[in-house]
Amino acid sequence: MDSGIQLEMNFESNRNRLHDKLNCGEFFVLFEVNTPSAQADLKSSQERLQEIEFASAAIKGLPSALAITDKYNNHNSWNIAEFASVLAPAERDRHLLYLSGRNTTWEEMQHTLQLCHTAGLRNVTPVSGSGIIGETARQTAARPFIESVHSIRHIKAQYRNEFYTGCVVNPFKYTPGDLFSQYFKLVKKLHQGAEFFVTQFGWDMLKLQELRWYLDSRGLHIPAIARILMLTPEKYESIIAGKYPGVHLSPDFRIILQNELKYSYTQFEAAQWRRIQLQAAGARLLGYNGIQLAGLERPDKIMTAATRIREALEE
Repeated sequence: MDSGIQLEMNFESNRNRLHDKLNCGEFFVLFEVNTPSAQADLKSSQERLQEIEFASAAIKGLPSALAITDKYNNHNSWNIAEFASVLAPAERDRHLLYLSGRNTTWEEMQHTLQLCHTAGLRNVTPVSGSGIIGETARQTAARPFIESVHSIRHIKAQYRNEFYTGCVVNPFKYTPGDLFSQYFKLVKKLHQGAEFFVTQFGWDMLKLQELRWYLDSRGLHIPAIARILMLTPEKYESIIAGKYPGVHLSPDFRIILQNELKYSYTQFEAAQWRRIQLQAAGARLLGYNGIQLAGLERPDKIMTAATRIREALEE
């Protein structure tokens, strides 16, 4: 298949600035962008991606880049490598791509990896994927899935060190069985070759600290990124309705959010901006190398977030 990506090969350097940021201790932010549905117009979606990349590159005083998700709440997205092929060739080593195993065959995964490799998109995080909003457990089970641990093993066996490979973990679990299952899967992925990890989003900073303590106790000093969500009233209602599997809101936090919702949308948004500032500063103090900020796919929101996060880190 002629994707046009082959024409953009870059042999100038083997540098990887995301790798360098994660290993030098310089705090940074990744702004999350979702790969569009296969029903969306690819060209217009890529133009929006370029606008977001330009906004990220224009940020001063806070290293930033993009994290592009794959099949997020969608079974049939455009191929993520094809979508990301419009990123500036000289800047691709800054960005992170998530490769979903949901509704994916090994042939499709290998094809995507080859496209990423050819295009110089070398920072990848395989994820297993899960059900989507409105889908029953039976429908989810009927679809093909590739476990992320198998994807990591395959990447390391076929490409060795040509990809900088991460993994994900959800530390926001509150029973021993659920929590240690997550820890076990994380350690398993690290043993298969994952070189950094990204957490699920949540609002319990003690859980982020607990994860660092656990890894440190095992001598696993791994670069880490804390994922953070910009809440809106709509997202809050969706989480309460169970449409975001694995995302936990404690009873106390629900009461706080309900009180914030009593006022205007502007006041609710202001409270969320302040919360993001505290989470970003807290993540840095807890030893996380950076944050991945979801829910802001507009250039103006990205610029606002960068300003507020920079202020919080200085504060």
